[in-house]
Amino acid sequence: MEIGPEAEQIVSRIKAAFPHFKGGGLWFWGVWSGGLPCENFHKIVDCDARDEVLNIQFDQGESLYLWSPLQAEIDHQTFRIHNAVRVRWEWFYYGCPKTDQNRCFHQD
Repeated sequence: MEIGPEAEQIVSRIKAAFPHFKGGGLWFWGVWSGGLPCENFHKIVDCDARDEVLNIQFDQGESLYLWSPLQAEIDHQTFRIHNAVRVRWEWFYYGCPKTDQNRCFHQD
């Protein structure tokens, strides 16, 4: 399957904005990830797209996968993707070694 034009555009826009990204907390479907608002700080370090899946990698080994992402807002203050068919957030249990046994995920 071809990468959708929206996923390609989002990858290009993220990579162009790298110098301006400061990082921040994450929301999924309107709910903070990882506890209290802004309790965890995440910084994007890379991204790519394969098939219809956008993969965004973060500085502590976390990965965000978005299937058929739509309506991205990306600028020096905002990184928001308004819609996706499916979302998967992967991280290593914080404070533990980064091993497969300590890999966690949340998927909607």
